[in-house]
Amino acid sequence: METTVSLFCPVYQGKEYIGKCIDSLINQDFDLPYEIILCEFGSDEEVIEICDNYENKYYGLVNVIHSDINYGISASRNAGICAARGKYVSFVDSDDCLQPDFLSKMYCFAEKGNFDIVTSGFYMYPHRRLFTSHHASYKGTGKKLITKFFLSKGCKYQVYCWGRLYKKTLLDDFKLRFPSYMPIYEDWPFFIETFVNAGKVGYLRKYLYHYIQNPSSATHIQRDSVFYNLKALKIARDYLFDHDPVLARKLFKKVTFSIRLHLLWDSIVCHKLYGKSIIALYKEAKIKAEKIYQGKPIDYLPK
Repeated sequence: METTVSLFCPVYQGKEYIGKCIDSLINQDFDLPYEIILCEFGSDEEVIEICDNYENKYYGLVNVIHSDINYGISASRNAGICAARGKYVSFVDSDDCLQPDFLSKMYCFAEKGNFDIVTSGFYMYPHRRLFTSHHASYKGTGKKLITKFFLSKGCKYQVYCWGRLYKKTLLDDFKLRFPSYMPIYEDWPFFIETFVNAGKVGYLRKYLYHYIQNPSSATHIQRDSVFYNLKALKIARDYLFDHDPVLARKLFKKVTFSIRLHLLWDSIVCHKLYGKSIIALYKEAKIKAEKIYQGKPIDYLPK
């Protein structure tokens, strides 16, 4: 019987989280065959031992890919995609976890609707807030959903890669991978490229993913977020103009509130890194974003 889903988890340090995460992947209320791929890149001996112990205990279910060098989250996920044998691929961050019925509900929904991509709602911790899509009942093409997200006036631009099932054939047929040179915001280009090429996507109004706001994760460490935010926008714009100029002209007509809000947040997080005030950094970033939207070259803020 074919493998239904490949659950992929990139591992780098985080020994206090990884066990709980892997346990949630193993303890799925799901009767069909699936696999768990742990991609361990450059972790310490204790984390390596944790991963190997799970592989030995759950032989055939848990598979570990090791590397002495940490090539980054994008390279780790790309290795997982290449190794995946499932009909669907799902990404789980190593400090997050899944509801026991994540696979059963998501797989059934994907198969019944013949979707290329399905998305679930999620809990955000430590405050256990609930999040669902602003178009929770939406079923349609990936391009239409991108338009709804991109042109929204509110904060509906949700580009995370986790909490979803992707058809493996979608990723392979269109050669869709994460940009290896992006340590953060790598999910923005991936979101655009996958949804542009997806024929049919759907949203399951169930809270099945637990997103943990870990203060030591890459998302929350002070780093050059503005640079990579702008870089992600440029990559997304170039890809859309190469593959669907009509849609690209519609989406990149004007910098929306959601994008400006992202730039403002990044300016708050890393303004000290750039040696600028929050307002000065935000204004500079907004001007550069406007030039990206217009297709003009920019000199990026220094990393």
